[in-house]
This record gives sequence, structure tokens and C-alpha cells, in this order.
Amino acid sequence: MNEEEKLVAKLKNLYETRHLFDPELHELASHLEMEFKNPYASYIEYEICVNDPDFDDPDSDWVKYEYLKQAADGGHPEGLFGLGCTYFYGEFGYEIDWELAFIYLSQASAAGFTNDSGELKLLRDAMQDGVVVLNDYLKVMHMDIPDAVKIQQFKIWLDEGKITKKAFKRNKKIFNDVKKLMKDL
Repeated sequence: MNEEEKLVAKLKNLYETRHLFDPELHELASHLEMEFKNPYASYIEYEICVNDPDFDDPDSDWVKYEYLKQAADGGHPEGLFGLGCTYFYGEFGYEIDWELAFIYLSQASAAGFTNDSGELKLLRDAMQDGVVVLNDYLKVMHMDIPDAVKIQQFKIWLDEGKITKKAFKRNKKIFNDVKKLMKDL
């Protein structure tokens, strides 16, 4: 085991057993990130920044993004997922970019990340269903409006040929299943 591997093993142990703001954890992550550009260390630095109230302003977004990007560029599964979500939701001052989101979320999945919240499935379903107005479609899916209004918009797009019958039926079923589930609660 080389020096970097030993330090990463120590960092993983510290991350699992210590408080996120433990000075030893932060110091080791910083050392690994600076000396080796280690993606795991970059991800830990990202986690520290995201959870630090001193980094809770838009002026600090670039720092969070840089750590996350370094982790993703190094192939770290959580870093890939985080960067995919950055583009999926338009975080850290970056615009929503469904194509980049799909790329990074797919890479995260291929790297073994399994704890997503359905972002990749939503993108895959839309692409497989032949949704032509992908940006508009995904914006509607994320809007805080009643499902009936979403279905009305999808019906308009279906009539205009901007979504397929398959996409319309899938969403109608999803919304009806959610409505039934809420009713049962």
C-alpha cells in the first residue's frame, strides 16, 4: 500500500468515526486533496463546505462546486452524483443542464452509486419515451403545481406531437398512483 492509499484509508476511518468538523479530518482531507488531488479527499472537502454555516452564502458556491468537480473528475461515485444533481437542479449558480446531468448521473450509476432520488430514472424515461421538449417537460415535472395541471400540459404536448403516447400514459399512471397512495394514507 502506497502513502496515498494509507492516507485515504485513514481519512475514510476518520470520516466514518469522527465529527465532520474534526480538525484532524479536515487537515488530512486538505493534505490529500492538495498533494495528491485525491477525489475522495475532494469529496470530503465538499461535504465539509456544504455543511459549514460559514459557507452558506452564494459567494462560497464556487468553492463547493470546485471540490465537487474535482471529486467527479476523479471518478468518485458520490462526486459524480453530486455534480449530476448540480446540473439537474441548477445549483451553485449553474443553470439547469439536463444533458450534463444525464452524463454525470449515468457515470455515477456506472461507478456503483445506487442511492439516487430518481433523477437518472426520470431523465432515462423521458429520453426513452421520445420526449421532444425535454427541458420544458422536466421543468413541468419539477414545478410545484397540481398533478392535474401537469397532465393538462402533457395532453397539449401530446396533441402537438411534442411527447409520445407512451410518455403521456407513463406520467398519467405515475400521478394517479401517487394520488391513490396519498388517499390511502
